[in-house]
Amino acid sequence: MAPFLDIARFLSVSFVAPRSPRHYSSHQQQRDDVLLNAAPIQSHDTSPLSAATTSSCGRSSLQQDVIDFAESRHTSPKTSLSDLATLLGADPTDLLYLSVNDDGERGAYVSRSVKAGDVILRIPLSSCITDAAPPSWFADSEEESDWAARLAASMLDIRLHGTSAYPASVGQGLSLWLSLLPNEKLLRASLPVHWSEETIASAKCTALEVAADSAYFARAGGIADIVSQLQETHYLAGVFETEDLEAMAHDALDLVQTRSCQVDSADGVQWGPPLHVIAPIFDFINHGSSSHNGGCDGFSCANAKYRLERGGIGGEAMLVVRATRTIESCEEVLMDYGVHASPAWRCLNDYGFVPSYDKDDEGDTVADEAVAEVFIAGSRYEVGPSTVPVEMVEAAVIAIAEERRAATSDQSTSNVFEYSDFEPDASLLTPDVAFPIAKRLSEVAFQLILEPGVQKEEEYDDETLSVEDVLGAKLAARLRWSQFGVLLSCAAALREYASEGFE
Repeated sequence: MAPFLDIARFLSVSFVAPRSPRHYSSHQQQRDDVLLNAAPIQSHDTSPLSAATTSSCGRSSLQQDVIDFAESRHTSPKTSLSDLATLLGADPTDLLYLSVNDDGERGAYVSRSVKAGDVILRIPLSSCITDAAPPSWFADSEEESDWAARLAASMLDIRLHGTSAYPASVGQGLSLWLSLLPNEKLLRASLPVHWSEETIASAKCTALEVAADSAYFARAGGIADIVSQLQETHYLAGVFETEDLEAMAHDALDLVQTRSCQVDSADGVQWGPPLHVIAPIFDFINHGSSSHNGGCDGFSCANAKYRLERGGIGGEAMLVVRATRTIESCEEVLMDYGVHASPAWRCLNDYGFVPSYDKDDEGDTVADEAVAEVFIAGSRYEVGPSTVPVEMVEAAVIAIAEERRAATSDQSTSNVFEYSDFEPDASLLTPDVAFPIAKRLSEVAFQLILEPGVQKEEEYDDETLSVEDVLGAKLAARLRWSQFGVLLSCAAALREYASEGFE
């Protein structure tokens, strides 16, 4: 990562974007016209709507479709995981349950208080789905990059043939777990790899466009491989059309992309080659930042972590989740998803949700977690709420120098900044430089919410607009609001910094 000038080193900045009922990062802005009375999607296991709060009277069929999809998956506000844990041989069996919060987000909660170091979940690796044992019809590949296809093939095999390959109890547990997974259409709608070009463009984030394109082409090989090998199996000959098999393969890869994890050691000892796992129950745990000041307010930051441990008969490998601090009764369990969960555009591309970056009591956030992109003189940069990259400051200095030279028609260097060879230094960020950068950031921020125009509810055409289009547009708008808040925070910090000068 490029070096950053941390404004917060010189100035304590606290800024909240206007017109937001909470923080800008809560993504429930009143000006998001695509809300359709919906709660936000903020995790890969999130119910996108709080359907019970609205009446069906006066809704368009499109709105009702959105609500029906949500209700079809999350009809109970609290679901015990005791039976599932017992069937899968996991423990404790009576600690975790699924619940939906006021914003419609489903996650795993503890039924009683646990202390730091306590086991929240311990599940045998043999009860999980791994990339080490793909189904017999899928030719094993030694390429590490093919792990997603191997996992997807295993998921697809369960869908086509059931769980007969597993012990009876585990098979019953996997069947129960599958019934709790998100609706395929909702999951598909949350991932930019499936979005239309118009929806991706509406997010106004170049990094997301590039990432979505890369994901699309990266999937093509895996999809083709899975489908071709399925079609070679005699029992599927003529049963499914190619496009049906491709759709099922995409659904399986969506689950792999949003619900798998990587493990490579047990009890601190190298286990072997990296193992990719989809672990039932474990996969219901939502994301929370583990940074000491990166959006952690005590109840929105990571409070647990996982690793492989030896246990059980014969030292069987277990995927174990332990608390990293005291977790109170009825509090949600959260784990940091790692590098793929930040910045916001990467989290949206990889997991299908835009994370919250609430500030701590001192107004600080971590630069690489809450960032927004801005173009200056044709080059792209990423800024944080209180950080700007040195390269951007350098570019601004050169641009200001050129403007002054052009304005005065004076080719001398007496009154012009010239930096042909210098080390990154905070002294470059003078008030003369900070104010123009702040102005540029503000302009870009407001362009995000003014363009493109978001269709109002009465402008939707039910004949051409799908539920997936609506949910994709909501997430794109949420990313714009996230970037909007970061840009305004950085602009405000720069203006105050420039006003007070260096201390």
